[in-house]
Amino acid sequence: MGERSSMRADETRPSAAPAAGPTVAVAATFTAEPILRPLDFWMREAGLAGPIEFAPYGQVFQELLDPGSLLGRNRGGVNAVLLRVEDWLRYGPSAGDPEAARSLLDRNAGDLVAAVEGAATRGGAAPMVLALCPPSPAALEDPERRALLEAAERRIAGALGGVAGVAVLGPEDLAAYPVAESHDPGRDALGHIPYTPAFFAALAAALARRIHALKAPPYKVIVLDCDNTLWQGVVGEEGTLGVAVPPWCRALQEFVLRQIDKGFVACLCSKNEERDALEVLERHPDMVLRRDHLVGWRINWEPKSENLRALAAELNVGLDSFVFLDDNPVECAEVRARCPEVLTIQVPPADEVGPFLDHLWAFDRLKVTSEDRQRTAMYRENAERARLQERAGSFGDFLSALELRVDIHEPTAEQWGRVSQLTQRTNQFNFTTVRRSEAEARGLAAEGLECRAVEVRDRFGDYGLVGVLIYGRGGDAIEVDTFLLSCRVLGRGVEHRMLNHLGEAARGLGLAAVVATAVPTAKNLPARRFLDKVAAGWKEERDGRSTYRIPAESAAAAAPDASGEAEGGASAAEAPAASPSGTARAVAAYERIALHLRSPERVVEELERLGPARRDRPDLGAPPTPPSSEAERRLCEAWAELLGLGEVGIHDDYFELGGTSLLAVDLLARVERLTGVRLPLTAIVEAPTVAGLARLLEQDGPRDSLVTIRAGGDRPAVFLVHDGDGETMLYRNLALRLDPGHAVYGLQPHGLPGYPMLHTRIEDMAEHHVEKILSAQPSGPYLVGGMCAGGVIAYEVARRLQARGEAVALVALLDAADPEAQLRPFRSANQRLRGLSGALGQGEGLGPVRRAAAIGSKVARKARNFVAYEARRRADGAWTRLRMRLFRRYTDRGIRPPGYLSGISVRKVYLHAESSYRPPGKFDGDLALFRATQGVGDDEPYCDRYSDPLLGWGGRATGCVRAYDVPGGHSSMLQEPNVRVLAETMQAAIDEALASRAPGPMPAMAGVP
Repeated sequence: MGERSSMRADETRPSAAPAAGPTVAVAATFTAEPILRPLDFWMREAGLAGPIEFAPYGQVFQELLDPGSLLGRNRGGVNAVLLRVEDWLRYGPSAGDPEAARSLLDRNAGDLVAAVEGAATRGGAAPMVLALCPPSPAALEDPERRALLEAAERRIAGALGGVAGVAVLGPEDLAAYPVAESHDPGRDALGHIPYTPAFFAALAAALARRIHALKAPPYKVIVLDCDNTLWQGVVGEEGTLGVAVPPWCRALQEFVLRQIDKGFVACLCSKNEERDALEVLERHPDMVLRRDHLVGWRINWEPKSENLRALAAELNVGLDSFVFLDDNPVECAEVRARCPEVLTIQVPPADEVGPFLDHLWAFDRLKVTSEDRQRTAMYRENAERARLQERAGSFGDFLSALELRVDIHEPTAEQWGRVSQLTQRTNQFNFTTVRRSEAEARGLAAEGLECRAVEVRDRFGDYGLVGVLIYGRGGDAIEVDTFLLSCRVLGRGVEHRMLNHLGEAARGLGLAAVVATAVPTAKNLPARRFLDKVAAGWKEERDGRSTYRIPAESAAAAAPDASGEAEGGASAAEAPAASPSGTARAVAAYERIALHLRSPERVVEELERLGPARRDRPDLGAPPTPPSSEAERRLCEAWAELLGLGEVGIHDDYFELGGTSLLAVDLLARVERLTGVRLPLTAIVEAPTVAGLARLLEQDGPRDSLVTIRAGGDRPAVFLVHDGDGETMLYRNLALRLDPGHAVYGLQPHGLPGYPMLHTRIEDMAEHHVEKILSAQPSGPYLVGGMCAGGVIAYEVARRLQARGEAVALVALLDAADPEAQLRPFRSANQRLRGLSGALGQGEGLGPVRRAAAIGSKVARKARNFVAYEARRRADGAWTRLRMRLFRRYTDRGIRPPGYLSGISVRKVYLHAESSYRPPGKFDGDLALFRATQGVGDDEPYCDRYSDPLLGWGGRATGCVRAYDVPGGHSSMLQEPNVRVLAETMQAAIDEALASRAPGPMPAMAGVP
């Protein structure tokens, strides 16, 4: 019974409060909910606060493959997949076998890549950020395991790096947010929460930064002050060669060059003599930024706000595309007051410049296209075109002299990124401003739409891909979904060529018209002017938008106005201003993030300072009882802080206060830090009050094995036996969804502090549980069951109840396999054969001798690994058997085992007991087997693991085995939303069993001692 059952079965999934930003849907291979608060914090800091929702625990593959999953339904938001590759090896045989581990990692990595690619190309898919989270220190200490994990990570990152709509977050991204301690082994063991709060804050920062790059409007222009910004000193006083370029100035200049490579254009705006400032760029030997890196400048004694407006007009871009960097707070204040659209950043003190720039999110770009890299050259070519237009006698002469060439075609595979980028960034000449991710753009054909890319060249150079048309057939017309064009080519007839293309397409299909709709926005006045100019006679106003039904012949013949009056190209002065308060918030957020929130520990401190949102204590029918001891006082404080309550009484029920199993992991971790005592997660079910937990902490004798999961009415109780790790918390969601007439009890191991399980035979475990069941419900009919290992123990419990003459109406086996069930043949052998096949494929392209040597080396290493693994496995097995024999010797005599035998886990004791369990008789009646049907890795259903579809139970009952297939995997069948189906199916089986059960006790069975 090797797979662990998950305890992530909370009745509600955490979510950040709804807001205006994008929904972030999170799926992870570990318990990821602790990222909620820091991620919400970062998203609010970045101005993108929105709902944050979590998929069920460990359901990464299911979320990617199912279009109806949380990730599949997340339209318009961002999907985040948090992958710790090590989690694929967390349980099962691969945990200790290098070849099995290699095979599993290879298979899962390939399946993950395929699942991500499929999810990304699905129609309407949200963009995805896949974070490769670091393995545990224990995994890194083993060189071979470390190499396997790193190879799998490289494979995933390499395969997904170029997939449209997918951004991979790797170690280098997390390195920007270093923390002293990343891993929390205690919480990892207790609830699969592998990381510290500081690391979750770091992961949240890196994730939020990627989401910001995806969703925030991009900036395009960097404008720099000169004196004491680009260089140190005042050039007018110290001369061209007298100013200094210390390391912080050099760092700023190198940063600007990197941004130019990413597609920004750089300008200067300085109060200086133009000749003096430009000479520094041309002549100073230490300057990294040179004159030919710039596309424009305004170096004079005019207010900088006026100069920025002039630069915006020259470049034909809005002021809200500008980032202005200046060291002078007075100049920054002047620009912020008079050009509130500009993102104005004051350069910090010298020792802060490097880290500040590294954490300035405004400059992040998720993807850089070829057009981005050529942007500076394109702006210089535009200057040449402007000079040509000044010399031309007429607009027609200008267009003729340009030798304009417009190519309208289907996008190539490499151009989809640029197509998406244009839909995201183009504002002025854009009919509808429909934004699309790359994956959405690629999926247009599935929606019956056509996409065309518009590339433009002239005698001065290549503009690149500057326009996009998206259209489809609607009735007797072509209906335009998207018609956009970069402002770089407005007013040169390209927009008319695009309309001509649509007209020709309509005529080619025998359609009568081209229908274009203009949706007014704050910035697309140039696009609306164009439509009014070429199609005013066919305009119809409705619902705040304008629809133009242009005859196909007229669209095909549209031509620029010979007067040369440009239909587009609004000036910077005409561009509507952004909200000053909104821009001020953006400036404050960028500066605060870059200056004060670079350290994840600082974010944790900030969250602790803010504290949880405190709420009033729920009305539990009685006022809170104050603590009567120091231990109770400290526990009350811990509960109140964790649950966000103003006060907690010592008799308040944890679950009635709003506690969940996820929060219980943190609660018991805090209890361990306060008291030094480690309690199982089941403790919060056994003792759900502060008073009860305090008594449990003081207890040195055996804990009660019977815990009430949910009180009930007058129907027979349901008794659920712990899983292979001794936990019963995993049944809570199931209990809450069964008929409230049934009380639901958990049966946990009989143990002592330091000795979590004292019974070393399944017969002894079952006999102990029978006594507990009889104490709670003196007579039948009885309903018993259990997950995995719990199902085996429950089967023996049922036999022993029948041996006492009691009626057992239902034995519910939740994805449990009989101890003698056979695994599917050749599972291990196939894994090794796949590894050997990979080794024989080594050395492609090498000569015969070198290839043979490479194969031989690989095969030899695999053989050594296998021998070492077998030796370790046998040695560990021998040591475990010796310890268990000694342990059993003491427990059989009722003597507390010595300290050197403490700490043996429930799982090890159970597996030792299972190895010798051979029931001498059969259960008299039917068995109910609830089979998981879908899951991968440690969530693999047992029907995929074992040869027998009844998991070996067919010969264990006098009746039949009734099999019920339920959604989910081995552990996720008990999680939302699968547990709802399991509860409905199990309740129906209970009702049927009770209805058909004749009253009166069953006869005693033979063969049971």
